[in-house]
Amino acid sequence: MNQAFIVLPAEGRHLNLGNFSVDVLATSAQTSGEFTLVQTRGEPPGFGAPLHRHRDAAEAFFVLEGEYLMFIEDQQTFCPPGHSCTCRKPLRTRSKWFPTVPARS
Repeated sequence: MNQAFIVLPAEGRHLNLGNFSVDVLATSAQTSGEFTLVQTRGEPPGFGAPLHRHRDAAEAFFVLEGEYLMFIEDQQTFCPPGHSCTCRKPLRTRSKWFPTVPARS
């Protein structure tokens, strides 16, 4: 895509994943394969994405609420609200949310 677009708060594709939800705000197709943008809500205590690798786009997190432990390859970093994490493809990553408040990223 070679033009800008705006996603209003109630727009985007909503995914109900059972114990938390994800709003897809921009897809890899919409950003010419550069990235996908999602917002997560209500991740349960101890939840974390398993070790995975994105081959089609970079991965980035901005922590709005809660606290995450980010694992990037062999490093781990604690990320409280206000922290961001960007991983270029094809690094291996995983995350884990700590049970302080409901997580949102």
